[in-house]
Amino acid sequence: MIAGSHHRKMTHASTPTRANEESVIVMVPSTPERVTAEVSVRGHSRTLAQPAVLHPVCPAQEGYARRMAHDGDDPTCLVGEQLNAVAFVMNYVEFTFNGPVLRALTDPIIEGDGLRHQFPEPGSRDALCSLIGSEVAAVLIKGEDRIQLKFSGERVLTIPLDPDSRLGRGVEAAHYVPAARNGTLRVADMLVW
Repeated sequence: MIAGSHHRKMTHASTPTRANEESVIVMVPSTPERVTAEVSVRGHSRTLAQPAVLHPVCPAQEGYARRMAHDGDDPTCLVGEQLNAVAFVMNYVEFTFNGPVLRALTDPIIEGDGLRHQFPEPGSRDALCSLIGSEVAAVLIKGEDRIQLKFSGERVLTIPLDPDSRLGRGVEAAHYVPAARNGTLRVADMLVW
């Protein structure tokens, strides 16, 4: 609770593997209606005035998001990795795997459990999101036809590469952006189909 001239300091380890680095938030009430927060992460400071809500910082949980086991240059290196996120951006869908990103500029298809959904058809968003947390069992890149990821549970994600799927979308159908071991994306090494 912040009242009067009391200060509150909370610290936590930024990640399970970097327990010696700290993030520090110091909240200072300027007036009863206004709170200023000084945020310091690994020596870089920033002041936030009048935050709507300040929540206590929670430590990262062991095993919550594992690091990549390798530094792969193409989607075949995704075998064994979990899908962490599906992002629906204005005109494409992005799939994140513990670092690397596979971007579908054509409409991705998900098949499994006797169902087939192609984005942006009704039900496709939920079907794509249901893959989050699933592990990639196999990857097939078939020339200029498709990129196919088989997930645990016999579900298959297909990114069409054929000319008909590209109509009205430009010349690119998919991107693969590898990640370095430290988690940064290696945009200069991006593959384009």
